Amino acid sequence: MIKIAVLDDEKIYLDMISTLLAKYKQEKNAQIETELFSNAKDLLEKIELGEKYDMYLLDIFMQGLNNLMLDKIIKETFASTKRLIT
Repeated sequence: MIKIAVLDDEKIYLDMISTLLAKYKQEKNAQIETELFSNAKDLLEKIELGEKYDMYLLDIFMQGLNNLMLDKIIKETFASTKRLIT
């Protein structure tokens, strides 16, 4: 099972990524679990509570918590995690 955290403050992009991942999951019979976040604070809270993801898809142009800083926190916390910054 691959757990993916998707972070974007625009619902249209969260929906688009979710749809693409669901289509890929169905076509490839992939074991994927996706969790969507509309702000970095919620994702950071989940990480601090011990939630682990295999992949993060982060929108860096968001208001609030600087997502480059969030990427740094993720990198330091989970050195083996793949990060895709969009």
